[in-house]
Amino acid sequence: MADCMWAQMELSGQIKTLEAFDALVDGLENESPFDENHSLALLAAAANGKAYVFDDPEARYGAFEYTEAACQKHGIAFRRHSNGKYEYRPETNAFFPEEGEGGVLYSSGAIQDSGEAVVSRSELEAAQRDGLPLEKIIEQSLKCEGSGLPDALVIDPEVAALVEARVKVAVDAVVGVKVSENIPLDLDMDLLAAQKLLLLRLADESSSKDDSELLDGVIGMIDSLQDHLVDNLGYEEKQIFKKKGE
Repeated sequence: MADCMWAQMELSGQIKTLEAFDALVDGLENESPFDENHSLALLAAAANGKAYVFDDPEARYGAFEYTEAACQKHGIAFRRHSNGKYEYRPETNAFFPEEGEGGVLYSSGAIQDSGEAVVSRSELEAAQRDGLPLEKIIEQSLKCEGSGLPDALVIDPEVAALVEARVKVAVDAVVGVKVSENIPLDLDMDLLAAQKLLLLRLADESSSKDDSELLDGVIGMIDSLQDHLVDNLGYEEKQIFKKKGE
């Protein structure tokens, strides 16, 4: 059984292709502990000019293997910090995609509780042998902490449009609207609920596994929107949800 420990990941920088977006979503679905629609969450973070941040108190070996691999493959900046446990020391990994071909991953050998990277004696001795000036050592240490990474996630407009087209009903209500603001008043709750029921029926009746999975994805996004309306914006469940046959 793998050792598990708390870890947090912050995604920022650019998502330039639909392939990169889908790979990132696949990684998050494998590793994020939150039961949410990650496509909508990424779009909302970008729309609000923020990084996408998540954590897991039981991350396997304190890392997010699939998500980190997707970011490095597709040039998406990230910072991942993990607490230590047993023989594992706290560490921070930071990926800078713009530095050279394929980007550069900076990894701290150890990290203090304050978040400052620790430079060991052997690393200092190696730097001295290589003639590395103190300023360069400090610069690399700051990179290990994630200093200089972009502040926000940016999704290429064409990619965002393609993702929105997949789930137009749900995305029209949230993209470009800050999470703290109200859902637009012209959103027809009854129509949204009826569309969801229709999609549920089509998914049940579909003989194609691929079609069923696509429909389930759209249904999941509508679920996320409806839950947000009830849990965060004060709508009553009877206003938002309809049962089959109603």
